[in-house]
Amino acid sequence: DYLRDNMVYSPDDLSQRELYYAIIDEVDSILIDEARTPHIISGQIEEDLSIYTRVDSYVRRLQAGRDYVVDEKHHAVTLTEEGTERLEQMMGVKNLADEVELMPYINAALKAHGYFKKDVHYVVRGGEIIIVDEFTGRLMHGRRFSDGIHQALEAKEGVPIKQESQTIAVVTFQNYFRLYQKLAGMTGTAKTEEEEFRKIYGMDVVCIPTHRPMIRVDHPDVVYKNMEAKLRGIALEILRLYTKQQPVLVGTRSIEMSEVVSSRLTFDKLQLLVLIERVRRELEANKSIDKAKKDEWRKTLLMPLNTLSMRQITPMLRELGLPTSPTDPAHVKWFLEHWELPEANAEYFIEAMEHGIPHNVLNAKYHEKEAAIIAEAGRKGAVTIATNMAGRGVDILLGGSIVKQEPKPEGENGEDNAEATPQEEISFRRGGRVRAAPPLPLSEQERSVAAEEVRKLGGLFVLGTERHESRRIDNQLRGRSGRQGDPGESRFYLSLEDELVRLFAENLRNSPLLKTWPEDEPLEAKMLTKAIEGAQKRVELHNFSIRKHVLQYDDVLNNQRLQIYSLRRRVLFGEGTRELALNYIDEVVSEVVDEFAPRNLPPTEWD
Repeated sequence: DYLRDNMVYSPDDLSQRELYYAIIDEVDSILIDEARTPHIISGQIEEDLSIYTRVDSYVRRLQAGRDYVVDEKHHAVTLTEEGTERLEQMMGVKNLADEVELMPYINAALKAHGYFKKDVHYVVRGGEIIIVDEFTGRLMHGRRFSDGIHQALEAKEGVPIKQESQTIAVVTFQNYFRLYQKLAGMTGTAKTEEEEFRKIYGMDVVCIPTHRPMIRVDHPDVVYKNMEAKLRGIALEILRLYTKQQPVLVGTRSIEMSEVVSSRLTFDKLQLLVLIERVRRELEANKSIDKAKKDEWRKTLLMPLNTLSMRQITPMLRELGLPTSPTDPAHVKWFLEHWELPEANAEYFIEAMEHGIPHNVLNAKYHEKEAAIIAEAGRKGAVTIATNMAGRGVDILLGGSIVKQEPKPEGENGEDNAEATPQEEISFRRGGRVRAAPPLPLSEQERSVAAEEVRKLGGLFVLGTERHESRRIDNQLRGRSGRQGDPGESRFYLSLEDELVRLFAENLRNSPLLKTWPEDEPLEAKMLTKAIEGAQKRVELHNFSIRKHVLQYDDVLNNQRLQIYSLRRRVLFGEGTRELALNYIDEVVSEVVDEFAPRNLPPTEWD
């Protein structure tokens, strides 16, 4: 509205009043997370779009690592000498550096193929590239990447390429909100960014105590050596919670990760996982097996779950004198004792082994179903896998929310998905025995009875699958549990292959202390948790410096913008326009006279 108001031709078209006082909800999201994004009003420009497809066909043939280097930390992709020569040959040019007009298109295509990932940075829907907000996990309809990157992504994914737009007006959130005479806001996660609020906006951060005491238990992080071990740990923990019937919210950073975790909850993967865990524990306790055989078995057990089969595990079970069926009473009894769960819960463990764990997936692909998924997330035995969509501002009621259940279309059970045609979207409701979901509570009394049951089980369990770059996002996820004095638990599962550790804690991965650490053993060390928090602080400082630079560059433009806009506003309302016009005429006439009149002659002698 602010930018549009400074483009109108009549006072009647103005929509904003004077900028006096603003109260911002989720203030850290708007003033910090969104601060790096300039807000733009753009217009179409005419250009030949076929060049994007042509450049894409060349860049597609290049190989990462050999022809170009990806710097994930600084979001940059650079051509190597070999890559430059290969491109020159393909394009039939002598020197790529001389092709100044082509370079922006090549750089955009390199970024599209090297840095941007489908289902992480963007999704393809209805023949369009839609950006995914990294902080909220939601789709950003109507927004487009600038500098030709959106067009390069459209060429990469084979969808219609739209014209690039030209910036007509631009302002950052930082400069816009600083126009208000008074500014305030509320959020649950501002303390970590106190310095930025004070330095850039002149706002103090005041902590308000909670209405009821917070009794959520935040468990220490569990760190694994690699991604495969972490995914196994997550699946086993979800199985434990489902057997206990404690509701769990699994938080992921991307759509891709939410789908990976979901794929680990099928019955075949769980059966393998349970038997591997049983063999692993038995190997540790059994001293009669020789070391060479133990090492060989361990090597087999550490293979990726996708490549393992029952044929490889069964001989080990037989040699150890263990049953080969995962639902055998001996295994069931062992796991219940291992997890300290009552025998009455055996039916849930067996159901998971036979049909998989019933769970809901909430990511940008299923945002239309968000209300229904969140309504069910606090129910006894519920498993919800979600991106950051289920973080900020989401209230999960224990026992389930009181909403009318949508009529469920046929084929929305995990069993039916196997028969789904490739063109059909996979449902958000997956796994478990084929049956209708139990109805949500219809009255407050029903809900409070169901909520009390969940409270006795420990409340909502929040399971984070990796740390975000910002501690605030992690705290937002944790904050979905233990609301209004309810009990709850939270724990983050990390690996040394996570993006945060890979990019900002390289020294941790190369630590000699970790050389002897077995791949399948998790570690709960304060040293690791502190090192990872240190990495998060470094990222926050890195992002703060980026935002600061954006602001410094924008401040120069901002002074000009304010001058032009105030002048435009005076002209719009016809305030002192005559004097203004006369001043401009004087200035222009003086400039013209100075340019053409001889300087060495007095004005009286000019011809």
